Amino acid sequence: MRRLVQITPPAEEPVTLAEAKEHLRVAHDSEDAHISSLIAAARTHLDGAQGILGRALVTQTWRLDADSPDESGRLWLDLPPVASVSSVQTMQDGVLTSWSSGWRLGYDGEAAFIEPDEGENWPSYDARHDAIQVTFVTGDDAANVAQPLKIAIMMAVAEHYEFRETMVSSDYRRSPTMSALIAPYRRRYAW
Repeated sequence: MRRLVQITPPAEEPVTLAEAKEHLRVAHDSEDAHISSLIAAARTHLDGAQGILGRALVTQTWRLDADSPDESGRLWLDLPPVASVSSVQTMQDGVLTSWSSGWRLGYDGEAAFIEPDEGENWPSYDARHDAIQVTFVTGDDAANVAQPLKIAIMMAVAEHYEFRETMVSSDYRRSPTMSALIAPYRRRYAW
């Protein structure tokens, strides 16, 4: 069993308020809070463990709770692109203990994993769904988010700004343009 928990949300959005207002052709400031919330909502729809892209767009911190590594001894961090690992902990006799050395962060393409160093083994851990807890930083600087994803976010903001009531379809994947913009960035498989 595996579960991802967001520890620290993104500190910035991939699309600035100024960029969104320019896209919307809004010159006043009276709806800045509303537009900012639409930006966050559009990013959340795409971003993170529950987002349709299956990846982190901007820098954020997550924790993976897992019952065990896979049969190869690897514990896959399911939210690319993983930049670093802050901590690896195991639950031993009901006590969470840091595994400070003896492991390494590895990559297979954009997929990241934790595994024991050469000649090392996983420490003992209890049989429970959160026996291994890995805290990691994933995502990138907002400035490095791909332009097609920024355009997709601005399109979603515009749609929700224009149609403030219930929409016929709020599923971005049903829009051919939106689908084409995000398709190259969707995670293709689960690790």
